Amino acid sequence: MEITLQKESLTLREVLGRRQNEVMVESDIIVPDTKPDIGKILQTDGRAHVTSCQVQGDRILISGLADFCILYVPEGGDGAMLESMEVQLPFKDVYTDAAADGAEVQTDAEMLRMDSMLLNSRKLSVRSAVILHMCISRLKTEELTTMAEDAEACPEMKMRQIRAGGVAGCGRFTTVVATTETVPLENPPMAEILKTDARIMEEDVKLITGKIIIKGAVRLTTLYTAATPGMPPATMEHAIPFTEILDLPGTEEGMGYTLDYTVTDMYCEVDRDDGEGRRFGAEITMEIRAETMQEGDLEILDDCFCPGKKTELSRETVRLSSLADTVQESLSVRKTLSLPEEYSPIAAVRMLTARPVVTSVSVEGGRVQVEGEAAAELLYLTEGDAYPVEAWRDRIPFAFTAQTTAPENAEIACQVRLLDCGYTLPDAGTVDVRLNLAFDLRFTVENAVENVTAIDVFDMTDENRPSVVIAFASPGDTLWNLSKKYGVSAEKIMAANKLEPKAALTAGTRLLIP
Repeated sequence: MEITLQKESLTLREVLGRRQNEVMVESDIIVPDTKPDIGKILQTDGRAHVTSCQVQGDRILISGLADFCILYVPEGGDGAMLESMEVQLPFKDVYTDAAADGAEVQTDAEMLRMDSMLLNSRKLSVRSAVILHMCISRLKTEELTTMAEDAEACPEMKMRQIRAGGVAGCGRFTTVVATTETVPLENPPMAEILKTDARIMEEDVKLITGKIIIKGAVRLTTLYTAATPGMPPATMEHAIPFTEILDLPGTEEGMGYTLDYTVTDMYCEVDRDDGEGRRFGAEITMEIRAETMQEGDLEILDDCFCPGKKTELSRETVRLSSLADTVQESLSVRKTLSLPEEYSPIAAVRMLTARPVVTSVSVEGGRVQVEGEAAAELLYLTEGDAYPVEAWRDRIPFAFTAQTTAPENAEIACQVRLLDCGYTLPDAGTVDVRLNLAFDLRFTVENAVENVTAIDVFDMTDENRPSVVIAFASPGDTLWNLSKKYGVSAEKIMAANKLEPKAALTAGTRLLIP
């Protein structure tokens, strides 16, 4: 006879591997007819994002866009007036990985080593390395046995409590934040927008049944040419609030969650109807990846038997992930950057941007070590009477350690966000840069659990079993394994030997088995 089992479903995300690949993006670019000739390239910046990721067998097909922004001084200009040019280049990559077959691949793109070279006043070459960070995973459902339902046929059950985490809901969403903003009164009016930089700031997240409610802001930094004759480029910052409600079935209040934001497109334009150059419109498109997790203790069936009958159990090994620890840490990074001798002295900074990247995370001896660097881009006015503009880049390393209860073999997911960046100018040759960073770390561990998949019960064929057995406990014996060995309930053995429920058995203890 097969015993009916009660089971509970658990959806798990199994990480099959993390990979990194590099794709070179390069092309020769012709300056549009609407733009003046290039005299000097000041700065080449950009961002990249993945537009498509498809898995075909063991091949991962990735497509994306690399957006370059080139700031330059027009030929024959005095260096005070700048021009900008935006270039969008596609990239593709085919990556082969056996783990990808039938799996889901989450891919993030990051632009490094951006560079440009002037070929002539109407032509330039741009080049960058796009780093693709891939997480290969799959969702799987495990049926964990929590009880043998036929209580009369199989009354003796031993339970085990485990810690398990499962995926409750996941999804990918695209949202647009649109606004009209005003130039601060202390700033000159706008002529043309040269460059923008956007950072997503998460302020409050609330989970309710089937939904995630996000309140945040887009921190928008805008560099523009002034409409006032003779004025150098100016910079302004705005915080654009947004509220987004994501429909995520399976989500409930109190669950854990992860949110990942990527700016995929950005469009800003001076409001020509204003007539005064003091208003502009902005439209920021971002992608949000969301996942909610249920985490808790679950009691599963560890063992069972039917007194007076032969009981056979079938088992399978299930690998379960559970949350080992979370760490949220803030870090203030300060570094004094010294201008190389070939650069002109600084009169005023016009724009400072920084992009932090975590390069390594490790756990050892109850501490997590995080290391990385931030690529800092500085655009500034020099001390010359004509206010010429210069650009300079440098890298700012960062590191911190924090306490964690996670084991050294834990799977680590780490997100870093730039909260704020600032500077002071001690003198014309140095810049004191301050970065405020926020880190979110999640540690998960994988454990192997023996799950009961079937129970079969057979009638005993040996009818010559004595009515009473005298047994002597061996090292490691428990009431449970003696009960199962002789097919007698633990309660009957305790009653026959006047034992307490939690009594420990020592080797050699004489027991009466009824």
